[in-house]
Amino acid sequence: MWYSVVGLVSSFMFSPITPGEASFYSNGFLFSPPACEHKVIFPKFPQSIGILAKSEQTYSAQLYLPNTFMRADCNIEQAIPLANKSEWLEIKMTEHITSLGGASLLILNYSVTDSNAKFTAQLFLDSESVLLSGALYLGDKTLLTLTTIERNRVRPQSEANRFMSSALILKNL
Repeated sequence: MWYSVVGLVSSFMFSPITPGEASFYSNGFLFSPPACEHKVIFPKFPQSIGILAKSEQTYSAQLYLPNTFMRADCNIEQAIPLANKSEWLEIKMTEHITSLGGASLLILNYSVTDSNAKFTAQLFLDSESVLLSGALYLGDKTLLTLTTIERNRVRPQSEANRFMSSALILKNL
C-alpha cells in the first residue's frame, strides 16, 4: 500500500464543504491538509486519504469514479528563490509528466507561471485513449499537485474540470 496511514480523517484536516464555500459542488469534499496553502474540492469523498509512505511530508487523496481518476498531493517544499520559481515549477511538472508515462504521452498543451504549471496530455492504449491533466500550485512553503485521468471523450467531464480549477478558486478561503 502507498499509505502509511489509510483513511486518516479528522475534522480539522479534511471536511465536507458547504454550498456557500463552492457553489458548483453542493455535496463536495474539501481537501485541506494541515500546512497546505491550497485547498481543492473533490466531487465526492475520496476513497483514499492519508500520508504517503514513501514521503511522509506528502498528504494525498484519491477518488475513483467510473470514467475518471482524481488525485491531489500536497507536500512541503524548501524555499524556492524568487527568480527561479517558474523554472523550478517546469522541472517539477516535467518530473510529474515522466511519472505518468513520460515519452508515451502526447503533450497537448502546457503553461508555466511563477505560481502554477498546467498540462494536458493524451495516452494511446490498445483500443482507446485517455486524457491526463495536471496542475501544480506553488505556495510559500507547499506544492499542491492535481492529476486527473479520464477516458478521452468529445466533451470533457465537468467534474474533472471543476476539480482542476477549484484549487485556484479556493486558495484564499
